[in-house]
Amino acid sequence: MQKAPKLEPEHIQKRQDFASNNMGRNWNMVICSDEKKFNLDGPDGFNGYWRDLRKEPRYFSKRKFGGGSVMVWGAFLALGKLELCFVSTRMDGREYQQHLTHSLLPFLRRFRRLALVYQQDNARVHVSKNKRRNDPELVPMLD
Repeated sequence: MQKAPKLEPEHIQKRQDFASNNMGRNWNMVICSDEKKFNLDGPDGFNGYWRDLRKEPRYFSKRKFGGGSVMVWGAFLALGKLELCFVSTRMDGREYQQHLTHSLLPFLRRFRRLALVYQQDNARVHVSKNKRRNDPELVPMLD
């Protein structure tokens, strides 16, 4: 495993504050989303794996230029799930916003009266400053 930096007391306190402040949140109303890249020719950079010593070891083929990959985006909440979307492995903020417009917004229209929360991580495409303010569909979502 790769080593991760040690959490500083400030980071620990922020995590504890977040947990305390969100204990009463109705997590059924939170939409969770993420992307996942799948390599088509095996694992991506793993040097080892856990195995049962009573069984034969597994071998992975190595290719000099890789076998390609696909990336998907999906989201779910207690009320349902969105269809998986195939996205570019080099997705930028503009492409991410297009996927939200074509996938997330139609899903949200089914639950107009509910106060849903959209949760995402801090991936670069999620925090892009490229906001499509002139798009009437996104204006209520961005403000």
